[in-house]
Amino acid sequence: MILLIMLTFVTARVINLSDQERHRRHELLRASEARLSGILSIAADAIISVDSQQRVTLFNTWAEKIFGYSTGEVLGQPLDILMPRRFRGKHDKYIGEFERSNVAARRMADRQEIFARRKDGEEFPAEASISKLMLDGQPVYTVVLRDMTEQRVAATALIRAKDLAEAATRSKSEFLANMSHEIRTPLNSISGFAQLLLEKRDVAGELRVQLRKIKDSTAALTTIVNDILDYSKLEEGRLSLSLAPFSPVALARTCVSMMSSIANRRDLSIAITAAPWLAGGSYLGDSQRLQQVLLNLLSNAVKFTNYGGVTVKITDVPGDGGTVLRFAVSDTGIGIEPAHMHRLFQRFSQVDSSISRKYGGTGLGLAICKRLVTLMGGQIGVESTPGQGSTFWFSVPLEPAAALAADSEKVSRRRAFVPRSILLAEDVDLNREVATAMLERAGHRVDVVLDGDAAVKAAEAKLYDLILMDIQMPILDGIAATKKIRQLPGAKGLVPIVAMSASVLSDEIAGFLSAGMNGHIGKPVDWDALLAEVQRQTRPKHDAVA
Repeated sequence: MILLIMLTFVTARVINLSDQERHRRHELLRASEARLSGILSIAADAIISVDSQQRVTLFNTWAEKIFGYSTGEVLGQPLDILMPRRFRGKHDKYIGEFERSNVAARRMADRQEIFARRKDGEEFPAEASISKLMLDGQPVYTVVLRDMTEQRVAATALIRAKDLAEAATRSKSEFLANMSHEIRTPLNSISGFAQLLLEKRDVAGELRVQLRKIKDSTAALTTIVNDILDYSKLEEGRLSLSLAPFSPVALARTCVSMMSSIANRRDLSIAITAAPWLAGGSYLGDSQRLQQVLLNLLSNAVKFTNYGGVTVKITDVPGDGGTVLRFAVSDTGIGIEPAHMHRLFQRFSQVDSSISRKYGGTGLGLAICKRLVTLMGGQIGVESTPGQGSTFWFSVPLEPAAALAADSEKVSRRRAFVPRSILLAEDVDLNREVATAMLERAGHRVDVVLDGDAAVKAAEAKLYDLILMDIQMPILDGIAATKKIRQLPGAKGLVPIVAMSASVLSDEIAGFLSAGMNGHIGKPVDWDALLAEVQRQTRPKHDAVA
């Protein structure tokens, strides 16, 4: 009896513990199911499970919102009701491949878009991942699906906005290019005739003064056009640097020479000071852009100085991996009030409205200088005392380069040239007259044609030393004419061709060169630059072609 009682007691206790364990496990299961139910109800994605027969066994709250079905309408139904008919075959094939694989989960349609179908028949783009779980020897597939409609709309809107912005940029660039071309064409005639008249010895007195003012005014207007184009390219990030060896002292002398006539007429001195070792030094940089910055600072210094003079000082200091060159332009001009200093180097900004009325200008020059210097990795600044003058300076890091040979072939229109045989293709009467006069006064022989087709025929009939080709011409433009000339046999197909055009944007010039041209002269044409280009392109020839 005692053993029976003890066995009964132990059995009862074991049964009680088993009941407690079952209860504990039941509570854990309920808690787990509650957590899972909570997760499924608040998940911001559709979660759908199907059995091995592709029938829906789980359909969460968000799936109801996305597809428009209630859970009761979907449970036990084939998954096909949630996908467009055209994708059902692909889906079955995908599930078969996935079932045979050893992968437990993967993102569906990694390389292509997938679509789902709502209760009302509407299709929508989706993003989905699938997992596989074995229960009682049978596979259970669970899909987590996200409606991508809003993202697709946003992405489409972003692409459209990008396309519109790029179209607006293209339109702006095309507008600026067209306006530049249209302004430069009449400027070429004005500037060209002024240069021709100034070369006549019998032009003197007040007439010479007026002609010089015309020439200076066209140069100022050309600068404004160039500034607008440059600033546009800088804002769009399309302006790049062209590095080549140059002499900083020679560069400064060129700028001073270009400003000396204006300074002399204002009775201003203009000078350069530089360390002796810089005179023969050569550095690797974009001399054209450096000259643009220095010339702008010099022009402002002369413009705002009524007496005294302007000095360009060049110094160098060691820098990381090279040399830092510092150019400083000092003047004895009107100076700048401290309250106005912050407006410098800002686009379309001048220190005050009275300055703009009295001295003119767009307010773009210093802004462009700052952008260019920054592009070159340098700095720019100013120091000024009202009534005593200003010093504008900029410094750029440059690598030393091999010494440059002395430029013993510098061109002047007054030196004797070897006469050359030149074909000029130009459809505008005034431009033809200007260019022909400039070339013939230098001793060159000029044949003239009015369109690209005539240029091709002339180049085929006669071997020229050089062809000067306008771009925008009737019948056949300059680029098409150049391509045809390059197809001519022998020496006639190799004749140097130089674009002489009011199209001056960098991508336009690149197009001329890629078409087979050898160089470019922008309008308005500078007489010295034209004759220098003729000599450069024909230098290998020692005798003119008859």
